[in-house]
Amino acid sequence: MDKIMQLFSNHKIISTKEADALLEKYYEGFTSAEEERQLYLVLLQPDLPERYQADRAMMGYFAGEKQAGKPKKNRTIIPMIRWASVAAALIGGIFLVRSLIEEKPQCYAYVDGVKVTDVATVKAEAMQSISEIASDPDEVAQAAKQFKAEEIVKDQLSVFSGN
Repeated sequence: MDKIMQLFSNHKIISTKEADALLEKYYEGFTSAEEERQLYLVLLQPDLPERYQADRAMMGYFAGEKQAGKPKKNRTIIPMIRWASVAAALIGGIFLVRSLIEEKPQCYAYVDGVKVTDVATVKAEAMQSISEIASDPDEVAQAAKQFKAEEIVKDQLSVFSGN
């Protein structure tokens, strides 16, 4: 009773003896991945003899266990990353457009509460302000000479002595 079974993958026809040899090799742990694939295809046939039903159930169990052992990819993260990148691109685009549209910084000064935007007038006002502040290059040295160090120390110490 050497019934012939057909593989679905490449239409190779094998006998039940060859199928039994493949099963024995599988149970001993010596089959290659290709042989396991062929055995799996043989056991998936709809007109499989009754004696192979237990083997079919076990191969189906292990096939399901192999798939269950693989970690499932979390596919909910990918759309979230996609939306986050789109949002970041939109925000970046908005800031880019705003920076291009905004007015460039101008040179201006307030003179007597009035805004002056003429560059030459602003420079003249700035130079005048600087010249008023530092009219004499030795101004700091002159101020230091006005103070007598000994008198300052005595004044400071008199606070503590109560005089």
